[in-house]
Amino acid sequence: MASESINKKKGKEEEPKKLNIALLTIGFHGDFKEATKITILTLAQELQRRGHHPIVISDKREETPEFEILHGIPVYRKAISKLFQPFFIFHHFFSQPLALKDVEKKENMQFDVIHNFSSAPLLALRGALARSLSGNKHCALVHTIKSRSKYQLGSTFLARFLNVADAITVHSICIKDELQRYGAKTEKLHHIPSHIDLQQFVPMDKQHHRQHHPELGYTADDLVVFYYGPFTKRKGTEYLLQAIPLVWEKNPKIKFLLSCKKQQLSEEYEQLIAELGICKGEQAKNLYILFSPDHIPPYLNMTDLVVMPYPELIATESNPSCIIESMACKVPVITSNLPELKEIFASIPRLHDALFFEPKNPQAIAAKILLLADDASLRKKLADAGYRLAQGYDLRKVVSEYEGLYQRIMAKIKS
Repeated sequence: MASESINKKKGKEEEPKKLNIALLTIGFHGDFKEATKITILTLAQELQRRGHHPIVISDKREETPEFEILHGIPVYRKAISKLFQPFFIFHHFFSQPLALKDVEKKENMQFDVIHNFSSAPLLALRGALARSLSGNKHCALVHTIKSRSKYQLGSTFLARFLNVADAITVHSICIKDELQRYGAKTEKLHHIPSHIDLQQFVPMDKQHHRQHHPELGYTADDLVVFYYGPFTKRKGTEYLLQAIPLVWEKNPKIKFLLSCKKQQLSEEYEQLIAELGICKGEQAKNLYILFSPDHIPPYLNMTDLVVMPYPELIATESNPSCIIESMACKVPVITSNLPELKEIFASIPRLHDALFFEPKNPQAIAAKILLLADDASLRKKLADAGYRLAQGYDLRKVVSEYEGLYQRIMAKIKS
């Protein structure tokens, strides 16, 4: 009995500590269509489900409150003095650390982990400032780089600044190698991929969803090509639009379903669509632009092929969620021949010829669409291989990796 009591006590002592975790980011507001916000939110929700206490700390904008609960997660925001707001770097450097100090006071607690998200290595200093202002000067500090920054001050050339963190996580080996080359310490770099919720993105019956959306007019025999995401240059939407008439020259029956937020269909893209003539005449019925669907999986599952025409991966996750989500739904994906994207599919080199097209090349995009449209067997091979790869990006698996990293850093600091 004494031995049993000791074992129970020992087991209880070894139970991992439930952590207070600050997630530092920018632009975290109520619109959760953007991939980076979705991944931070779902990370917070899964950490919360495991008994931890995550709090998102962001910058304050005019339309956002200083505090709110978003999808079950506490979100604090702080505006800095209007004197500094016009200066981008001041706003993004000071607002979250100052908010973190306030949060600890309001919540009567101290953070065990500060997890800082920014594509700019220079903003690792934001995390360091937050730790210096925290009541717990020995909390773990993690910096995650989700993509390449579009700003000069975000260059990987400034990678040495990342060494102020206890750990640096990246979604791509390409970026990891580049950061290491520019001075980030090897022992601090960790490759942890982006994540999606594999319980939400699952294969579904194609015909069922086509029948439930009669407004689209799709029949069982239609071949539907899908793109979803913002209409912007960083996503390469213009190259896909330019490819559509080239596809129709060879196969006028192919349908295109494009999805974005209404406000993202700018005058520039409306003009391009008008110039291409793809919304006029008989062919107009084969192009449908869907605005802000509440739930993407049903639309994904009614399509035959997803096209993601990235010109480069700047200000876009190096493991783009759209690609992983499509694969998880067993929908074949074709995309640009870029190092980070090739890394996702590195284990299936035999399918690279079908998968990739030259970036910024509408003719190459059209040729790949036509190739896959004519070959159901090849589409199935891509879909099956992609589905297997998507399992490695599961939310629960990735959060376990972060959880383990937090615990290892804390143990090292304690020792």
